[in-house]
Amino acid sequence: VGSFDQADGQPAKGIARRQGGQWVPVGLLPIDEMWYWDVIKFQDRLITLGNGYINGLRGIYQLENNEWSVLGPGFTGGTSGAQSMAVYQGSLYVGGQILLQEGNAGQAIMRWDGTQFHPVGAGLQTYFNDFSSISNAVCMTVHNDLLWVGGGFRYASGVEAHGMATWDGSRWCG
Repeated sequence: VGSFDQADGQPAKGIARRQGGQWVPVGLLPIDEMWYWDVIKFQDRLITLGNGYINGLRGIYQLENNEWSVLGPGFTGGTSGAQSMAVYQGSLYVGGQILLQEGNAGQAIMRWDGTQFHPVGAGLQTYFNDFSSISNAVCMTVHNDLLWVGGGFRYASGVEAHGMATWDGSRWCG
């Protein structure tokens, strides 16, 4: 994934896969300008994060029948967007500069259960219990049965975290 327009001379618009010794595009895109930041497999579908709009919605896309569409409502608000994803305990976790005050389900991190987005506790904050400041989750990984999240935040659901926290499915630890 990235901001490229071609892969091995074929139009690829930011997402390609290696097949038979060459790069080939992945899915048909309904728009020309698209940049991607992450891709993951969830519930037998490819999910990717990007910057374009599809039917007025933006930010997170799924591949179905070789065509990309927005996953759920996408991200709402002019400054919200995501940078990282991880599959943990059967759900898709999405992190980035996601603002609760712009109408998203969570603050800097949300959980997709296959149907809708949910908050992850009270999310991530720069200042204690402050949901108006920008915070973000730029990387996530699963290790030792915990979701590890790193980024620009100081608190995870009010727990002091200093940019690194773990989620066990029900609570945060800094």
